[in-house]
Amino acid sequence: MFRTLLSFTIELWYNVSRLKNSTYGSWLINKGNDNTNNEYLLGFSSSGQLQFTSTHTGTATATGGTTLNTWNHVAVVVDETNKRVIMYVNGVVSGVSTFTGTNSASTSSPLFIGARNYLGQNIGVENVTGILDEVRIWNTARSAAEISDGYLHVLSGNEANLVSYWNFNESAGNIVVDRSPNDHNGTFLNDVVRVTQNAPVN
Repeated sequence: MFRTLLSFTIELWYNVSRLKNSTYGSWLINKGNDNTNNEYLLGFSSSGQLQFTSTHTGTATATGGTTLNTWNHVAVVVDETNKRVIMYVNGVVSGVSTFTGTNSASTSSPLFIGARNYLGQNIGVENVTGILDEVRIWNTARSAAEISDGYLHVLSGNEANLVSYWNFNESAGNIVVDRSPNDHNGTFLNDVVRVTQNAPVN
């Protein structure tokens, strides 16, 4: 995932109790690492703003999405065709940025959910303090209608253009099952624990 995607969409629900860790950010999604020139980050910057930033597209900042102890949904659409990044918070456009050149998304580093890959050593840092749910990655720039129509609903896992889908509904264990047909299963690291509180989807 991301390795050959020029346009893509990331979606997830989050409920956090703080926006950053000390002087560093607190990241919801990270692909790549800060020891190379090829990294993608979605989460809260050191200033506490909800942002998506990457080596190739620059930084897009959302308005809102920073309310603590509340479920929020964020979607980031990287649109290679129109050279723009669109951020949605709870189904509404909350930030747009443009970029030049080609969004080269090639990186073989693992995807981190809820933390950042420290110097490419597969060690999670700058982690989220809170709950994450319903993480979805698509290999297309989803439309505004698709975002607003779908963010409150669970997926079957067989939707067109769905690359990965983690709903964290496993009853136990440290394996996170990808509910798409692509079998991008993950593993809990560090002090991650399962909770019974779910995002408000049906």
